[in-house]
Amino acid sequence: MKVIVVDDHQLFRIGLITVLKKFDFISKIQEAGNGKEVIEELKIDSGYDVILMDINMPVMNGTEATRIIKRDFPEVKVIALTMYDDHKHVIEMIELEASGYMVKNTDSHEIRGALLKVMNNELFFSKQISENLVKSLVHKHRIQRNQYNDLISNREKEILCLICREFTTKEIASSLFLSQKTVDWHRLNLLQKTHSKNTAGLVIFALKSRIIEDLVQT
Repeated sequence: MKVIVVDDHQLFRIGLITVLKKFDFISKIQEAGNGKEVIEELKIDSGYDVILMDINMPVMNGTEATRIIKRDFPEVKVIALTMYDDHKHVIEMIELEASGYMVKNTDSHEIRGALLKVMNNELFFSKQISENLVKSLVHKHRIQRNQYNDLISNREKEILCLICREFTTKEIASSLFLSQKTVDWHRLNLLQKTHSKNTAGLVIFALKSRIIEDLVQT
């Protein structure tokens, strides 16, 4: 795995790179001080797998850099790494197709898990984010709730809620007393009904539509 650490604070970059060097699955680590620098690096070598991206940076911030990266280098995965833990920034980065979101006070175990998870084409959120993610009310670009109430069954809403809480298929099956094949079938139906390409699309849909809000509050 090839990784780029993007942050305008050199001491933080040094500390994170020290942690990354302990992971035997990482073959190359590059660093950049802002969004513009990481894009220039990708123009030289587009073969990086993951970018750990700070959001608040001079010259070009992480949000704008992620927008350009996902447009020009769509295979490169971005994990937002920042002090911000509010849902506004989480949603913004998910909408830009970032693969994960970690706050900077995370530990090496969580960083390792995040890297492995996004390389398996899954989303990753720090614990303090994932515990409250589904409860957030996204006010911009809301989808009308009634538009999907009849389309998506209560069982599918339950499964969607658990997907947003990062439950695996096995964990969803156990929690709802279903077979894994049944869960996979419901997941496929959700992807088709919401016109989503992957789990990230389902999370975005759930946050925008608010159709699972009642389930979360109960």
